[in-house]
Amino acid sequence: MVFLQKAVEKITGKPLNDYMQEEVFGPLGMKHSSYVWHPAFESQVAVGHDVGGASVDLFKADQANAAASLETTAEDYAIFLDAVLQGRGLQPVTLREMESAQIAVDTGCSNCVEGTPSGKLSSTIFWGLGFGMEKTADGESLWHWGDNGVFKAFFVVRPASRSGVVYMTNSENGLSIGRQILAETLGGEQPAFDWLKYDNYDSPGLSFTRFALQKGAAEALEQFSKELASGAVSEATVNNSGYSLMGRKKVDDAILLFRKNVELHPDSWNAYDSLGEAYMNHGDKELAVKNYRKSVELNPSNENGLTALKKLAAE
Repeated sequence: MVFLQKAVEKITGKPLNDYMQEEVFGPLGMKHSSYVWHPAFESQVAVGHDVGGASVDLFKADQANAAASLETTAEDYAIFLDAVLQGRGLQPVTLREMESAQIAVDTGCSNCVEGTPSGKLSSTIFWGLGFGMEKTADGESLWHWGDNGVFKAFFVVRPASRSGVVYMTNSENGLSIGRQILAETLGGEQPAFDWLKYDNYDSPGLSFTRFALQKGAAEALEQFSKELASGAVSEATVNNSGYSLMGRKKVDDAILLFRKNVELHPDSWNAYDSLGEAYMNHGDKELAVKNYRKSVELNPSNENGLTALKKLAAE
């Protein structure tokens, strides 16, 4: 998306935010949307909260980033989606390309930029141009999600019925209520949520994370031993919980979780990478190097691990 932004700026000769204000936000009446921070947002913006409920300082972009810096409202975004459904400002051929399945997603990962994809392609979830697509018994839907840490969002629209829903949250747990919101509004199947693999609000995974933050890693590992062994608490959940603890300067607790993840998932390069990072933050160079080396052995293209090993060798 950033490369695409650069192309747009080169062709138009304008910064992305200026171009979008002139061609999209202004004409559509999106009065609360910008890719750069405005002082007027100060009294309107929601404060983000991490998985444990603590508030997090806002990121205020002074430069546009097409992939990450949009400030908007659910109402403004719904206006944009309605315009897309009506083809406003779009050539018919462009709209058809946007709404056409370009490639099926890999069923094994929603973010496949590192490691080896599973190679199994979905029969129901696809990427169009700028949109995700679902094909279910209810017909075709366009969808996408947003994940900026403590701000998460989701939309899905059905072109045939011109119906849809947009919701935005100021919580790291925001997508945990997505299935319920979609069931109450649109109904029907939502395979994208299953593919994204976000824990539901009442899942063992979120319960584990909350317990670890409140009671500590040792008690959480004991309390949820069965769920960890069965996979009900996933590798990704344990990993994310470890990083949440590390963000609270509880590095010893984070190490306990990362070590458990390595024990449960000995073939996961990412588990070793996270454990190496925790040891590096703890000042234990020998164990950091050991785990980073194992991570790179499992995944030679792990750039984070390779960079960390070079840094550690130079110290």
